[in-house]
Amino acid sequence: MVTAMGPLPLFWYIYSPRARQGRKRSGSEGFNVALYSDGSLVYSKYDENFDPQEQSCFQLPMEVTDTFLMILQSETWWLRTLPLHIRSQQPIPEYSCRFGFAGHPLFTCDEMLKMTMLSDVDRNGVYARRLHVMMEFITEMLYGYGMLLQLDSFTWDWRRIQPLPQDQANARMLALNNQQQELEQMTAAQ
Repeated sequence: MVTAMGPLPLFWYIYSPRARQGRKRSGSEGFNVALYSDGSLVYSKYDENFDPQEQSCFQLPMEVTDTFLMILQSETWWLRTLPLHIRSQQPIPEYSCRFGFAGHPLFTCDEMLKMTMLSDVDRNGVYARRLHVMMEFITEMLYGYGMLLQLDSFTWDWRRIQPLPQDQANARMLALNNQQQELEQMTAAQ
């Protein structure tokens, strides 16, 4: 299992289902997908206690990061207007989606699909729809490489793309960690 996430990714998505009053829900695993500047994509799956269950590292062509950065650049204007947490009316939401975009704080949207159904004058509905459209852009981009990112799942087509072997995945994550340490040292020196 890849044990370190390395420097901050360009994009990351975290799906967190909520168990109701201590009961385990079927399919209540959470997951995380992170895209790094070198084209690495790391998928991590967690159980209902957020304990790691599996992790896979993929190598995508650099055009993926270039495409993502173009998307991010064109959407930054409204990302600056988002609240950090788009809350649902439920005291305990069924699930939360968290989005990270390079240069922006982590955004959380509870029960995103319900939130996208709110009226056009409800600001939370507007914000949720904007995040959902951003998610669709990224889903479409990854789909072209055999990966399917949905709000509550992540899968890939084994005929089109496969995770890196464990030794290569570990080496990739070590390189990402080294880059992060160098960046922190340069920042501290300034």
